[in-house]
Amino acid sequence: MLSFEKEYKRAVNFSDFVSSIPINKIFFMSNYDDFVPDKKTIDFFKSIDGLKIMVIGECWCKDTINELPILAKLADLCGIGLRILTRDDNLDLVDGYFLTDGKRRMPVVIFLDSNYAEVARWIERPRKINDILHSGAESIHSMGTDTYKQLIKFETMREIIDILRYKMETQE
Repeated sequence: MLSFEKEYKRAVNFSDFVSSIPINKIFFMSNYDDFVPDKKTIDFFKSIDGLKIMVIGECWCKDTINELPILAKLADLCGIGLRILTRDDNLDLVDGYFLTDGKRRMPVVIFLDSNYAEVARWIERPRKINDILHSGAESIHSMGTDTYKQLIKFETMREIIDILRYKMETQE
């Protein structure tokens, strides 16, 4: 059986993750620095006692590059523990517990309570971004990089808040 506590404790923090990666450090750090969550988002995350975040991702994955830094910044601002496991060094864990439609998607974001029990899980990218990528109707390139990055940030936070809010309401 999977012990989230064991996995969380052996994972690394964002700073150590970025220090250890051979590529894309500048992208991780610029995405971290550029993210400024609104007060409502910060207040929501601060209101969840004991919340921890564990992320499984890789430094070469565009979705991880886009989403991990915003989660790390939010965690830092809200006093939430965030830890990262590299996917390729943990394939047994990924294959045993975190496949999506039989595939190794990432990042995998697991929200844990104070007892290291899974509260919620979010994988890969926001649905709206997925829809745009697969629609052919609107090219990401035609949006422009800045617009695309802002949309990712907004949709990532919106989806995660919706998931956490739903999980919290249904567990009460």
